[in-house]
Amino acid sequence: MTLENDIRGFFGMGPGTPMTPNEAMGMGYNMQAFGSMLSGALGYGTGMGNAEQSRMIARMNADEILRQAAEDADRAYRAGEISLGSTRAAYGASGIQLNSVTGQSVLQAEVIGIERTVTDIEQRGRRAADIELFSGEARALAYEAQAEASLLSGIVEGTGSLLMGSVYG
Repeated sequence: MTLENDIRGFFGMGPGTPMTPNEAMGMGYNMQAFGSMLSGALGYGTGMGNAEQSRMIARMNADEILRQAAEDADRAYRAGEISLGSTRAAYGASGIQLNSVTGQSVLQAEVIGIERTVTDIEQRGRRAADIELFSGEARALAYEAQAEASLLSGIVEGTGSLLMGSVYG
């Protein structure tokens, strides 16, 4: 059996007389159509997979950013508490009463400073996480657009080849 008979059998033409040039041309276009459509479908699947992966990585990165910010804020809070304790001790050693207006004002200012530092760290972490998620979504949308373009291209090229194949076949 020859390759030509194998191809004819594949397309349901059965063995027999050799293919005419038009049949061969039509079969070539049909095979090209199959390849174009398959390529489009594979490109679509790859692009959509890349989009999902981009979103997943962005979520993982954002979670890590938030975790790190929480740790940093906790460290800043603990450092502030240590500093506040040192301030209390220094005031006590100097003889200034902590329940006096001056002592309370100094301690309140230090507590406000600690809280502001912790809040700033947490807000920077949330902003960085939001930027990471936004960037990941933008990359994912670009991958999806490429996927859809690949699928559409495969369909258009495949349809054109099928039409040409029907002219010759």
